[in-house]
Amino acid sequence: MAALDLEAEYNNRARVPEHPAIIAGWKESAAAFRASHSNAELQIAYGQTARQVLDIFWPDRSRSAPLALFIHGGYWQALDLSLFSHLAKAANATG
Repeated sequence: MAALDLEAEYNNRARVPEHPAIIAGWKESAAAFRASHSNAELQIAYGQTARQVLDIFWPDRSRSAPLALFIHGGYWQALDLSLFSHLAKAANATG
């Protein structure tokens, strides 16, 4: 078996040349959701560093609903939680 070129295998940006537009779309959608969603707890610290924070987007009329967690298990060196806020929209729609 040939050795894998790990840089090539894990460099998704090189594999998706349109990634800047995709990430810009995420940023726009996330910012719009954050601006329109009033029932949120933002930047809740769970550790000592500035990047150890989380956001909770509660359904519109409740703060006792079950939580759905989105854990970004990838490349945090370049991205942060503010790019993914809009992913809570669908879960919030179901309460």
